[in-house]
Amino acid sequence: MNRQLWVLVILLAGSLSLLATQEDKSSRQVEWLYYGGDPGGTRYSPLTDITAQNVAKNDGSDPLVAVNYSNVFARGGESASLPGGLPLVSPPYAALTAIDLNKGEIAWKVPLGEGSPAVRNHPLLKGITLPDRLGSPNNLGGAMVTRGGLVFIGGGDRYFYAFDKKTGQEVWRGKIPYATTAVPMTYRTRSGRQFIVVATGTGADNALVAFALR
Repeated sequence: MNRQLWVLVILLAGSLSLLATQEDKSSRQVEWLYYGGDPGGTRYSPLTDITAQNVAKNDGSDPLVAVNYSNVFARGGESASLPGGLPLVSPPYAALTAIDLNKGEIAWKVPLGEGSPAVRNHPLLKGITLPDRLGSPNNLGGAMVTRGGLVFIGGGDRYFYAFDKKTGQEVWRGKIPYATTAVPMTYRTRSGRQFIVVATGTGADNALVAFALR
């Protein structure tokens, strides 16, 4: 009798579990069929809507894109450019961003660096008014914030910049022999004069540059 009772309980439990599973499947939102989506791996997709036969090649009507445009690619950490050196995206190509930690919001965001002369002087952009700062994505040093309300940072070009900490407005820039390769530092001498120092360049082409108020 006890054995029959246990069998009956198990059957009932199994039936309830099956009903719950079926109900869950029927109420589940239907998703589109997709493959991949994992940034850490590679996936094979059996979908055949997009093929080598129906992907159109450039017919040459766009002067900014070569016919074999599909071979344009970028390695890790680099920006992809069209033939002739024009980037695939619009500027800015680098930005300095301040985040309000109390609100969890971006306080301000400004272009960093004047950008590549090759882009600014490209013949296909002749007559187009470009912003003063295109952004230079080659900055190898971080920023230094001072109690005086300034943010000092290299721009990835041959300039050293100072921004207003509260507004992000560029208040000064100074010429340097090479692009910065380190975070700036500051110190004050016994006479009370403050200096801002930054390392520039690499290898044999390097210089340690110091700035101070006159």
